[in-house]
Amino acid sequence: MKQKLTELVVWECKAQGIKPMGKVDLTYIWQEENRRRDKDNIMFGQKFIQDGLVNAGVLENDGWKQIGDVKHIFVVGDSYQVKIIMESRGL
Repeated sequence: MKQKLTELVVWECKAQGIKPMGKVDLTYIWQEENRRRDKDNIMFGQKFIQDGLVNAGVLENDGWKQIGDVKHIFVVGDSYQVKIIMESRGL
């Protein structure tokens, strides 16, 4: 599962033409169809996303030097999806 989801993030980064970034703040907007899953189980997916950003060359690594603040927002909607806002903190 980890490999499949990480590769999906790599593909999406390339499809969107996301260029390499220095240090970033990340905001995850997790959309669920209902409130059945606990928030900590939902945001577990951030590991796959951050690994995918590294594999895609968007981030050099996913450590403290590359990732600043991390924020999670949870909403209920028509489908399951996640949106990520990456705000550059400079190089």
